[in-house]
Amino acid sequence: MTSVRICLAVGLSCLLSSTAVGKSPTTVSAAIVFAVDRSSSISTEEMAAQVSAHVKLLRSPEFLDKALGGDRCLGLHYFEWSGVGDVHEVLPWMTVCSASKAEVAAAEIEAKAGLPPPSGTSRRSSLAFAIDSGLAAINVMPFRASRKIISISTDGISNDGVPPSEARDRAAKENCIVNAIALTEGEPGLEADMKAYLRRNVITGDGSFALAARDLDAYEQLVLQKTLLEARGQERRRVNYPPK
Repeated sequence: MTSVRICLAVGLSCLLSSTAVGKSPTTVSAAIVFAVDRSSSISTEEMAAQVSAHVKLLRSPEFLDKALGGDRCLGLHYFEWSGVGDVHEVLPWMTVCSASKAEVAAAEIEAKAGLPPPSGTSRRSSLAFAIDSGLAAINVMPFRASRKIISISTDGISNDGVPPSEARDRAAKENCIVNAIALTEGEPGLEADMKAYLRRNVITGDGSFALAARDLDAYEQLVLQKTLLEARGQERRRVNYPPK
C-alpha cells in the first residue's frame, strides 16, 4: 500500500488516503461523500440524529434493495467537519456492493461518529471547507465512479473561511455534484430559509438539490430518500419527494 497525502488549497487540513499500487480501481455507480456538520451550533440531539440517520440508512431494506440491487455498487466516505482546518474522517473510502458491506460501514459510523471533538478544535462553520474536504476525498478515491457526489449535512449558514460559493465552483469544475440537507428549515436570526440559502450558495451539478427537514424525525427520512436519488442517479422532479 502507498499513502498519498492530499492537502487542501486552504493549507490547513489534509486527508490521508491509502490506495493499492498496480491494481485497477473498481467502477462504482456513484461515489458519495457524507460531509456531516459538527460545529458548535449542532446540539447533542442534532449530532445524534445525523449519526443515527446514516446508520439506519445503511441498514434499511429499502436502501439495500434500491441502491445496491442488481449490479450496483457504491463508493462511500464519511467525515465530520466544522471550521476551517477541522475534519474528522469516520469512514475511509469503502466499496459497498452488498448488505454485509453496508453493515460494516454502518458499524464503523456508529462506533466512530458523533464523538466530542478534541479541545481547541475550531467550532465555527465553514461550508466551503466542507466542500473542499469532500473534493479532496473524491480526488483520491481508489476506484472510478459514474457520478461523484458530495452530500452536505448542516444546521446553518457558513461563518468561517471563504464564501461557500467559491468551493462550490471548484467542485463544479471537477464535474462533482454537491447536494445539501439542512437539519432545520431556518436558523433563527440568521437565515429564515435554509433551503434557499443552500440553493444559492452550496449546491451544484446536474440534478443537484437542497432539502430542509421540518424536524429531526423528518431528517432521518430525507437522508434515506436523498441517498436513494444519489445512488440511482434520479432527478428529484421525477419522484414524489419529499414523501408526505
